[in-house]
Amino acid sequence: MGVSYRKLSTFSSEVLQVSLTPSGVLGIINRISEKVKPVYKGIEVSLSAQSVLHADETGWRMDGQRWYMWVFCNRDIVYFHPDQSRASKVPRDIVGEDYNGVMHADFYGAYNIFKNIQRCLVHFLRKLKEELEVTPEEEALLKLKKGMKTIIQIGEEIKTLPETPEKKEEIKKLERKLQTLMKIKSTNKEATVLVNRIKRHKAELLQFVKHKEAEYHNNRAERTIRKIVIFRKLSFGSRTPEGAQYHAILTSVLETCRLKGKSILAFLKDVLKTPDEKLHQITESLLKPT
Repeated sequence: MGVSYRKLSTFSSEVLQVSLTPSGVLGIINRISEKVKPVYKGIEVSLSAQSVLHADETGWRMDGQRWYMWVFCNRDIVYFHPDQSRASKVPRDIVGEDYNGVMHADFYGAYNIFKNIQRCLVHFLRKLKEELEVTPEEEALLKLKKGMKTIIQIGEEIKTLPETPEKKEEIKKLERKLQTLMKIKSTNKEATVLVNRIKRHKAELLQFVKHKEAEYHNNRAERTIRKIVIFRKLSFGSRTPEGAQYHAILTSVLETCRLKGKSILAFLKDVLKTPDEKLHQITESLLKPT
């Protein structure tokens, strides 16, 4: 909820009249995190079976060192993972290089290992906007902006069509529009960089048209990771890898509960009263397709 341990301590002690120190709050969180760990591991195992995933990562201070907090999520599940690395070995180890679903991501190279990627077109437009603020009259940038917005609009319309030969033909027309953007010439360095980005990732820009559950953006991962960024600002990160792991565990499970429409209080009560050897039943119930 974006509340510091000290404020939780104050709320408990002064409002609920239950004496609790900040370290006591941390102790409760750590014990709950340890209890729900099997549920967290169940979420991790389920990632490779998802038809679509959204991924992102953010810096995470670890007692003065630079770590990263990764997120993999979709409409139903959330999985956070702290790691020293920002390299491709992290998504490879967690999701698997042979993942068959559509991986949504920005243009960061760590995600190149996946065969079906939808690069974030909103991220591309955001970069265009930044460059247009510097050179608002640059013709190549204006053409790129108009062209990419048109591709998104038409792509969303094509996506709703039934799976027929006509739809395949419309997709081919859209691919030709994308090829037109690749031919844009400019002396502007940033415009050339963006045109080259389209060329390099052309097979990864229209997956949202071909796959029903895919989207043209990665906003879902960005919104999800923002929740943990708020905690990072309050806590300045973590003192230990164990602390970061506990936070990732609890946040993953609670955010998944929210997406599933589960009562967090009722869920945690069920987990606490269930023997460890039967927690797989609660995990299966939580992850059951809705």
